[in-house]
Amino acid sequence: MLYTQPTDLFANFSWDDFAGIEIDYGQREPVLHTVCLDHYMTLTGALEHLQTLGYRRIGLVVSRFKDERIVHKWTGAFCSYQRHHMAAIGEVPTYVPEVVEEPGFMKWYRRNRPDLVVGHVDEAVEWLTRAGMSVPENVAFFSLSWTERKRPCAGLDLRLELQGEVAAETLIAAIQRGERGLPTDPRSIMVNGRWMDGPTLSVR
Repeated sequence: MLYTQPTDLFANFSWDDFAGIEIDYGQREPVLHTVCLDHYMTLTGALEHLQTLGYRRIGLVVSRFKDERIVHKWTGAFCSYQRHHMAAIGEVPTYVPEVVEEPGFMKWYRRNRPDLVVGHVDEAVEWLTRAGMSVPENVAFFSLSWTERKRPCAGLDLRLELQGEVAAETLIAAIQRGERGLPTDPRSIMVNGRWMDGPTLSVR
């Protein structure tokens, strides 16, 4: 059984006759085998690449729900990298509002002046442009979810097709082994995201 969005639908479900697997972090309960993106290593690798491109003040913008849903792995990776590479990417504070909207985003931007914004809301490109910023000449943008982009941009392909492929293979293997019910030792299989070039980045 596959699901991706948080819901209490399966909280009292009888799993004894079923094999199950979760894609991403859709549920806290019950705990199943999980196939998910390696958010931590994917973002760490992207920050390393962005650093080599010459960006020196990188800021992270992510909604609270998005970050909490993946157990703070975006902010955890960013803050860890920032702490150990502050001289390289600066100390721009992360912006984690309930909802990422133009007024709050632009207030954060004007206060901190990052040269690169990393985030999942690519409307930020429009907001920055409307405020007179040229993207990527004045400030660049890198999407945490290139897969869900609404406009051309650079970012991370979360490889949803690969996650689905691995989940299906894992579930089929469990069925063939005769495994049923909730797993005694739940396992996580992680896949790496993929860097995607786009017009919102430039070599500095």
